[in-house]
Amino acid sequence: MSETSEVTTTRVPSPRVGRWPKIAVVADQSLTGQAVGEALTSLGFNSSTFAVPQQGSGVRDLRARLSRQRVEVALLLHERLDWAHTLEAMRIIREIGDVPWVLLSESDDDARWGAALDAGAAAVLSISVGVDQLINTVGVISAGGEITPADERRRLVAVWEEVGEEERRLTQRLDRLSCRERQVLDDLSRGQTVAEIAADSFVSIGTVRSQVRAVLTKLEVQSQIAAVALLERVSTVPAA
Repeated sequence: MSETSEVTTTRVPSPRVGRWPKIAVVADQSLTGQAVGEALTSLGFNSSTFAVPQQGSGVRDLRARLSRQRVEVALLLHERLDWAHTLEAMRIIREIGDVPWVLLSESDDDARWGAALDAGAAAVLSISVGVDQLINTVGVISAGGEITPADERRRLVAVWEEVGEEERRLTQRLDRLSCRERQVLDDLSRGQTVAEIAADSFVSIGTVRSQVRAVLTKLEVQSQIAAVALLERVSTVPAA
């Protein structure tokens, strides 16, 4: 992922009816984010589009930008929501908790939706949701209302909480990896050798070996095969 950066800012001087809330679109795919931002702008919203931030300073920087722009509702677009990306979404929602979040994703997995709600998301929607429903969701949330009924929220959060303790420990281990270490692990999972990873990254083989050792230590495994198996298990674990 790239560093936090504002992709585009659009402003509409005269909303169609009253004052539309200020919206931030935070997307893992820049083209998708821009398309959603432009659609909202055409309807009279004041929207800004950002890339999904990296850990640490990236999230803090995004929080500062949203605060300066006085964003009232933030849309988090995560097309792919495996367990690693679920943790990433939860971190963003929790660390920028002063803005109500709506998570939009291709995933319809109850545990993943429950994870976002447990982190504090105001609502979770399918990324293919219709414009009318999205506008209604933004309007209700900006007015302080709730989209997800309390009983449904409790049900989804319970599904997330019921995910096996072992799987939760595995996701926590994976979350320890830096962005570079996660990239190395992803490369290993695609069958690349240490030498191939080094060549593609323009670094020495020794550097990549050091990164692999860090991956094994953080994941608490003894081999590259075990590290890749852990990644595959976390990426495919079903809801309990």
